[in-house]
Amino acid sequence: MNAGLQYGLYLALLAALAWPLGKYLFKVMNGDRVLLTPVLRPIEKGIYRLLRIDENEDMGWKQYAVVCVLFNLFGFLALWAMQLLQSVLPLTSDCH
Repeated sequence: MNAGLQYGLYLALLAALAWPLGKYLFKVMNGDRVLLTPVLRPIEKGIYRLLRIDENEDMGWKQYAVVCVLFNLFGFLALWAMQLLQSVLPLTSDCH
């Protein structure tokens, strides 16, 4: 398929999904009920309970900065481990 046609179809798909996805995100961020609320809300509450997080408590900038650094560190270590162990991970093809 022509690369220009692929880019055009991709752009059209993004434009078509922008409005409904924006409305969905608006509802989620406002705390309104959405289609997946009955499924995901109990899981979210369980994670909060497990990690002892008060969902009504605000996070200060210092706490947010520490969490961001730790999250990125964890992501870096996970990616490094995946690359290091790539030869023994399942679903990898033999490219030699």
